[in-house]
Amino acid sequence: MRHLFSSEELIERRGTDKFSISCDPLELVPVSLAFFYIEKGDPMKAMIAGANFGRDCDGIAGFAASIAGAFRGSAKIDMDMVEKVNKANNFNLMKQAEDMQPAIINTMRDKERSVQSIKKLLG
Repeated sequence: MRHLFSSEELIERRGTDKFSISCDPLELVPVSLAFFYIEKGDPMKAMIAGANFGRDCDGIAGFAASIAGAFRGSAKIDMDMVEKVNKANNFNLMKQAEDMQPAIINTMRDKERSVQSIKKLLG
């Protein structure tokens, strides 16, 4: 199954070169979660499905892939694609992820402490 289309193919399929590029958060979250669910948590499949949705496809693809990546881990991520993104954007995604990890872990620990405090209050 072919997932990605050229600009010319999209114009031919939709009959116009005018596309909506905005997305309401009320659409972004449920659509991203839907692609996460439909693609059974596979980050690459969720990202490709989101990219082909249209509208705010970069946001939907990124959000769906992020949820799936958090759920499944990085083993399912196509490293060739990561390298292409790194090269095209002149940055290192893996380094960014590694740099963010301590802050994420600290936030998770803070949330766990909050949950434990609430459990104590509830008895």
